[in-house]
Amino acid sequence: MRITEAVVQKTLDEEDIEGLREIGAPEDEYTHEAQKIVSRLSGSEPTEESLIAVVREVWVASFGPFSDEDIEKRSPVFSKVAHQILNNSR
Repeated sequence: MRITEAVVQKTLDEEDIEGLREIGAPEDEYTHEAQKIVSRLSGSEPTEESLIAVVREVWVASFGPFSDEDIEKRSPVFSKVAHQILNNSR
């Protein structure tokens, strides 16, 4: 399975984890994060759990720091994003 930047970008845009697109952020708001996620997955066959961890790490690095409570609030969306990326990459 090959996870493409286009699939990751589309998923991040649709989920808009931080709500930035909703308030008028540029179309490319999550491009950097999509690139980082794909780069970290290069050469691997990710599981849903490993992809959740990558999404969380990239998100915290880009938009954090977050408290444990903030991470917990975002966790369901990180899971949903990972699930959608995997499903749309098959």
